[in-house]
Amino acid sequence: MEEKRIVIAGAGFGGLTTALAMSKDPAIARHGYDLVLIDRHPHHLYTAGLYEAAAVSRHFARDEYLASSVCIPLADIIRALPIRFVQGTLAGVDVRNRRVTLDSQGTLSYDYLVLALGAETNYFDIPGLKEYSAPLKTANDAVALRNKIEGIAKSKHSLSIVIGGAGATGVELAAELVNFLCVLEREKNPRAPACRTTVMLLEASRDILPGFDAHAVRRITRRLRHLGVIVKTGIPIIAASKDDITLKSGERVPYDVLVWTGGIKGPHILKTLKLPLSPKGTLVVDPGLRVMQTDGRVFAIGDNAWVAHPRTKRPIPATAQVAEQEARHVAKAISRAVRGKPIRRFRTMKKYPFVLAVGRKYAYADLLVMRFAGRIGWCVKQLIQLRYFLFILPWPRAATLWWRNMMLYHSND
Repeated sequence: MEEKRIVIAGAGFGGLTTALAMSKDPAIARHGYDLVLIDRHPHHLYTAGLYEAAAVSRHFARDEYLASSVCIPLADIIRALPIRFVQGTLAGVDVRNRRVTLDSQGTLSYDYLVLALGAETNYFDIPGLKEYSAPLKTANDAVALRNKIEGIAKSKHSLSIVIGGAGATGVELAAELVNFLCVLEREKNPRAPACRTTVMLLEASRDILPGFDAHAVRRITRRLRHLGVIVKTGIPIIAASKDDITLKSGERVPYDVLVWTGGIKGPHILKTLKLPLSPKGTLVVDPGLRVMQTDGRVFAIGDNAWVAHPRTKRPIPATAQVAEQEARHVAKAISRAVRGKPIRRFRTMKKYPFVLAVGRKYAYADLLVMRFAGRIGWCVKQLIQLRYFLFILPWPRAATLWWRNMMLYHSND
């Protein structure tokens, strides 16, 4: 008999959570399904730590050590679990014959397929933006950004950094870079009275953090300005060159480093699958998170899925919390399907909890039932990170990684 197989493409927050949840589901094992996790990298990228990794001095961490703080080996995660890992890049999906094609591993049949491929940076066809800006999507991006800033800081008395896009990543990065630049200044001149650097955060929307509640926006805006971040909203970037950017208002802003965190879109591979896509190139799914126009055995979660909120009809946030919630739903949905039960609707939350770090052991935490800001919010963030590591790793490894990262990331504080 041909082996029954559940294939999960992508080992980010959504894909990994799906695999771990199904590996502990007795129904999956009882019905003889093989779990296969596919990713092009042999590690799980902890993207929530990228902004911090980009702001750690080489004095505290060399490139390899810094990258290891956000790259968690999948072998450590799935050891002793009934999950088979296949390293490769998804090259195609044959929905009719239920097969996936990998770039160098041939084809693999599936009974159920979960697409959790993440997203790519969206430059919105702004001239020069892709060529001259630095992204922050991978560990290599974080290391390269850190090294670029340090390299320029050695030869200049003051730096000007412009961050395009004031979503969660842009806000956390701006706050962290302020302190990083001050650390670099003190390393060059311990007697320097003050930092002579500029961090500017630009957002095309009316406010920073589009989609967040007004109270959080006001509080975090005040915090950023207190740190010295220049916040400009409602003025899109229309062009970028080697030395400056042009705003829609006509103003030209010079920079030493330009970082773009202003948007995401579906991975390019999705355009080749002949499946329905949203305007942002993400997969359109039904209320059960099954990809439309398929046989009901293909699911999509996380950043590569277009999931609309039933009340607002707008896409729900592309965050790790959302991806994990979708992953748990899909794990239960497949479990119900193999037992011959109907798949239930995915229930979006009216509001999602979040924690945003805003520099120097300060964070804003909205846990729905209560809010924290300042050092308490920072402590909440550390506990949430520890909880996630304990979910994906054995507790000794999780505790070690958490403690090491906490010491590393806050070495600049």
